[in-house]
Amino acid sequence: MPEQSKFLPRPAGVAKALLNPDDAVICLLDHQAGLFQTVKDIGVAELRANTTMLAKLAALLEIPLITSASEPKGPNGPLMPEIHQGVWTSVCVAFPALDAKAQEAAREALQAQLTT
Repeated sequence: MPEQSKFLPRPAGVAKALLNPDDAVICLLDHQAGLFQTVKDIGVAELRANTTMLAKLAALLEIPLITSASEPKGPNGPLMPEIHQGVWTSVCVAFPALDAKAQEAAREALQAQLTT
């Protein structure tokens, strides 16, 4: 019999939930203040609200939250502070440059977080 989720117990015969906190992670990539100004298909206020909602969902369901920032001290600015407020566990994976070697290191760091 499959193991039951501690958050979403289901009776026998009910299909597995699409989002199960026991085997899920939420990744918010490059949600830096300066980059929000470049998004054109949604307003900045709505984008911030949606991003904050995803972080709060992670906290509510106790899903690990992984964030990334390419240059948090550069022109793109830091991550939105709302992302990490109230989140039970999170980690920020640095993406220091946009080249293949740096991307491989970032991928390895992200994979390490997913397997812990």
